[in-house]
Amino acid sequence: MITSEDLKHLSFDDKISMIERIWDSLNPDDREKMPLTTGQKRELDQRLDDYEHGRTKTYSWEEVKAFLKKK
Repeated sequence: MITSEDLKHLSFDDKISMIERIWDSLNPDDREKMPLTTGQKRELDQRLDDYEHGRTKTYSWEEVKAFLKKK
């Protein structure tokens, strides 16, 4: 078992890698159980409303890839 003290000695990259492995090990049903704060729910609801009412610019995957390649 890894303790909190063990975690203090890991590099940033190792900590992120561990978090990713833990996240990937969760079942999709487990991920759905993660609670959201009231602020997070409000933000998601607002973004969905903006999208559904055409107030949000959307981009195709090809547009996103092209944009990222420019950086």
